[in-house]
Amino acid sequence: MTTKRFWLYHAFVATLACLFAGPASDADDIACHAASPPHRIALLELYTSEGCSSCPPADARLRQLPAKGLDQTKVIPLSLHVDYWNTLGWPDPYSDAMYTERQREQVRINGLRTLYTPQFVLSGEDFRPWSFWDRLRKRVAEINRVPAQADIRLAASLAKTDRLRVSGVARARDPSARQRIRAYLALYESRLTSEVTAGENATHVLNHDYVVRTLIGPLAFNAQGEADLSRSLRLQSGWKPEHSGVAAFVQQLDTGEILQALALPLCAAR
Repeated sequence: MTTKRFWLYHAFVATLACLFAGPASDADDIACHAASPPHRIALLELYTSEGCSSCPPADARLRQLPAKGLDQTKVIPLSLHVDYWNTLGWPDPYSDAMYTERQREQVRINGLRTLYTPQFVLSGEDFRPWSFWDRLRKRVAEINRVPAQADIRLAASLAKTDRLRVSGVARARDPSARQRIRAYLALYESRLTSEVTAGENATHVLNHDYVVRTLIGPLAFNAQGEADLSRSLRLQSGWKPEHSGVAAFVQQLDTGEILQALALPLCAAR
């Protein structure tokens, strides 16, 4: 079996695994699987904050992606809430200093002078066109036509506990590139709502999707050109698996280019 057919087969199996998973007993895990295709999937990062009055429209754009024909087989959205707005009237409950540091690195790679919100980064490139949807569709299509330079496999088992067991691997197609690339694993959650009582968005109810709750990385590749994505993640009280998922991506260190990305929505108990 060729490499292309191998990954197409596993992507097909991944779809079947979620579509035909039957009811699980109380002792069973609910498992899903996914494998990346031979071509690249785009990664769309949004750097945002609940303390930023211009951020809610950007948050809404992430929710609109599927309706615009841009589902996770084409582009994977991740919303990273930065923490530098927290001292300006409203502490964002989803913010993390790690996300701010990642944005700083993206700003440096793109040759920008300063951090700003909201900021979209599309597969490593600062993205702020006037015609957002037309340009986004065009650029995502361009990215999707490029052969992937890495392959990703993910599996997630959600037991009847507060832990999510993720197993997976990212594999560089050129093992000699292992020192120049890193892998990341993200746990995200959608359909989140906040009632903001202070700051620029005071009195507003904000809705969020694809919010990164845990980001693991950068993860190095070994001599065989593989990075281990397996982790056991604790889920906070109140999380709903049917609105959550995991995503992984491989990034070039010097250019910020995303060599491949993959999302795995969690299969929920029925």
